[in-house]
This record gives sequence, C-alpha cells and structure tokens, in this order.
Amino acid sequence: QTTVEEKSRVMQLEEELALRKAEVEELQARLQRGSSGPGTGAGDSGPGISSETLVLREQLLSAGRERREESSQLRERYEASLSSSQKEIERLKATTERQSQEISDLKQRLQQATRENMEMMDSWKAKLDALVGDHQRALEELKASLTGDRGASETNGGEGDGTTPEMRAALESLKMERQLELENLKAKHEIDAAVMSKEREDLRARLQELRDQLEESEENWKIQVEAKSNQHSLELKEASEKLQKAELRISEFDKSHEEQEKATQVLKEQLELAEKKMVDYEALQKAEAQSRAEILSLQEKLRVSENRLQAVEADHTTPDVN
Repeated sequence: QTTVEEKSRVMQLEEELALRKAEVEELQARLQRGSSGPGTGAGDSGPGISSETLVLREQLLSAGRERREESSQLRERYEASLSSSQKEIERLKATTERQSQEISDLKQRLQQATRENMEMMDSWKAKLDALVGDHQRALEELKASLTGDRGASETNGGEGDGTTPEMRAALESLKMERQLELENLKAKHEIDAAVMSKEREDLRARLQELRDQLEESEENWKIQVEAKSNQHSLELKEASEKLQKAELRISEFDKSHEEQEKATQVLKEQLELAEKKMVDYEALQKAEAQSRAEILSLQEKLRVSENRLQAVEADHTTPDVN
C-alpha cells in the first residue's frame, strides 16, 4: 500500500514538473517575442533591453534544466529504491514460505511421531496384557497340576511327596522367567518411550525455533518496510521542497518578466514621445528659420526704406538752404 501511494505521489510530482516545464517554455517563447519586438523600435535603448531579456531567458533555461535534472535524479532514486525494496520483499517472502513449509513439515513429523508413540504404547500394552494373561494361565495350570498331583499322592498313600518340591521349583522358575520377561519388556518400553519423547522434544524445540525465526523475519521485514517508507517520505518531502523553490523562482521570473515588459513599454512610450518631440522641434526649427528669413527680409526692406527716407529728407533740406 505504501509503495503504491509513493508511486502515485512521484507520478503526481512528475506531472507538476511537466506543467512547470510547459510554463517555462511558454515564458521562453514570450521572451523571444518580447526581445524581437522592442529591440527593433527602441533605437539606442534596444541593445540594453535585449541583453537583460537574454539574461532572464538564460536564467529560465537554467531553472528548467535544473528542474529536469532533479526530476530525473528523483525518478532514478525512486526506481532504484523500489527495485531494492521489491528484491528484499521477494527474499523475505521466500524465506517466510520456506520457514512456513519447514514448520508444516515439523508439525506433520510431530503428529506422526505422536501417533507412532501412541501405537507403540498400545502395542506394548497389548503385549504386556498378553504376557500377564499367559503368565496367569500358566500359574493356573501349575496350580491345577499341583492340586491334581497332591490329590493323587494322597489317594496313593503318600507316593507324590517327592514331586511336590520339583513342581514348586518349576513354578518358581516359571515365575522368575515371566518376571524377567516382564521386566525386559518394561525396560524396552521405557527406552523406546524415552527415545520417542526425546525426538518429540527435539521436534518441538525445532518447531519453536522456526516460529521464533519466522517472527523475527516478519519483524525485520516490518522494520525494513517502515525504514524504506520513511526514506521515501523524506525523498518526497525533499522533492516537494525543491518543487516549491522552483515554483518560487518561476514566480520571481514571472514578476521580473512583467516588470521587464512594463519597463520596455515605458521606454517605448518615452521613445515615441521623444520622436514626437523631435518632429515638433524640427518643425519649430523650420518655422524659426522661416521667421528669421522673414525678419531679415523685413530688416532689409526697413533699411531700404530708411535710406530712401534719408534721401528724401536730404533732397528737401537742400532747396531750403538755397
């Protein structure tokens, strides 16, 4: 579940980075259009604006390259970590399956040993019961034989007194033989029971050991998964922080670009105003030149008029003197 969430988060980040890349490309296109427009109509101010635009465009290109490199590194790190996690999970899964199979086999062996032990105990019990029955029947037969011999000896007037000790000796010998067989059977049964008990205890110990190993493997797997999850969370957090920084830089670039466009527009307006003033100034100079020419012409006419007036006055003054 955690791996799926991390993969979806990385895919989301990649989509966001792709959107940012498209925005950067759009900004680059806008900058290219802006650099080609103001540069042709701004006269001497064009090269300065164009150089600043080129610097801004280079910064945007650098930011785009850095973001693509960060995205590629993040993808490679995630794929490597995911591959390592999958291999570790497969290894732990194989170990768990193997240990589970061993536990199942040991359970079957333990059940088989318990069943064989019970069958052996039933068999030994049946043998002991049969031996006790045989021993009891043999005693009954001996008792009957002794009783019959004693009756016959009494009937014959004491002829059987010599056989009574022999029969008693045979009876004691039979008792001892049966007792030895019984002891041997008990001893053999105890030995077999001890061996079966030892095997059963060994199987139980091995079963418990495998259970402990299985629990330890599961715990280690949980710890490793948690560690991998924390590592992925840190990497995603780091990628998110880098993405936020990139967004902030793009926002700053957008703001700078807007300010650049505003400054370019202001310069264009100032240039247009200066050109208009230049036209007005040239018209004013032309009008001033015409005015000067007219003034000079008027001055020349005035001088001529003054000369004529002086000549007329001189002519009037001469007759009066005569």
